[in-house]
Amino acid sequence: MVIGLAVAIVAQAFGMIWYIAQLDSTVTNNTVAIESIEIFDDTNLLEIMEDFDNRLDDIEKKQAIIENEMRSIMSDHSSFNNILKDMGQSGYGDNRQYGNYGN
Repeated sequence: MVIGLAVAIVAQAFGMIWYIAQLDSTVTNNTVAIESIEIFDDTNLLEIMEDFDNRLDDIEKKQAIIENEMRSIMSDHSSFNNILKDMGQSGYGDNRQYGNYGN
């Protein structure tokens, strides 16, 4: 009977040791997970996204200005050719297309 009681106590001791080891493992894993969450700082990501949006806005503004200037140039060429025709003079006679701006 004493041996049975000793075996039961030893079995419970092993169970307690196993349980405590599992708790330590769980705490360690949770600590690593929390540290990785703390390391990830989404404010940096937000700053990068805001910078990207600002740069994209600048590019779109510049593209709109370029398109407007190109239309003005094409309009001026056409008007100048018409003025020369009205005066009886001939223009350069080149009807080239400057890329496919706006198409």
